Amino acid sequence: MAQEDGLWVLQSLHGDGWTDLYAFTLEPQHAADYEMANHFNLTHPESRFRKTVTAQLAAPGVRRILRGGELTVDEGTNVTRRPVGPDELLAVLDESFGLRLPDGTRIKVPV
Repeated sequence: MAQEDGLWVLQSLHGDGWTDLYAFTLEPQHAADYEMANHFNLTHPESRFRKTVTAQLAAPGVRRILRGGELTVDEGTNVTRRPVGPDELLAVLDESFGLRLPDGTRIKVPV
């Protein structure tokens, strides 16, 4: 994590260099700040979270990203990608992200 002028930046090592993931400050935040953003992400038709299946999990040494029909496993110096079909989506969510959904769960995959 880097800090510059009161701005903290979370970074990830990719090959030879660092990639910025997101930035934040240490200013106090209020529940309303999160509520508005969460409402948009959940309900707005143009929200990227309504247009594709998305999951991310960062752990020491690895970051897993499921976006649309692709699973990316980023280990810093080694990045692998593979397609994920609708029939294996629930298994990938369970095995790669620890998200075990109830039996009978169905996820509508946007096209």
